[in-house]
Amino acid sequence: MEYAYKYGDIFTVGVFDLFHFGHAKALEQAKKLYPYVHLTVGVCTDEDTKFYKGKTVMNQAERLESVRHCRYAGLKLWLTRNSFFDILIFLLPVFCSRL
Repeated sequence: MEYAYKYGDIFTVGVFDLFHFGHAKALEQAKKLYPYVHLTVGVCTDEDTKFYKGKTVMNQAERLESVRHCRYAGLKLWLTRNSFFDILIFLLPVFCSRL
């Protein structure tokens, strides 16, 4: 099957509390759908997770570590609501260099 975009980047973000099969499957599907892209995964901080979701079972270091061991994810980042645009500005040169 031919894809219009063979190279590029996908950026996804999540809480990933109690990282499980469903989380890994979602990242796997994104990677298999576009095999030549770089998958960047943002993990929400504890502060933002408590604000939006409530209490978590795992702290942010444990959640990032569990995502880090998923082979489908490329770059892993902390993502806070205040740093969202800072991260986009950081990643923009990376994305543009691949155009």
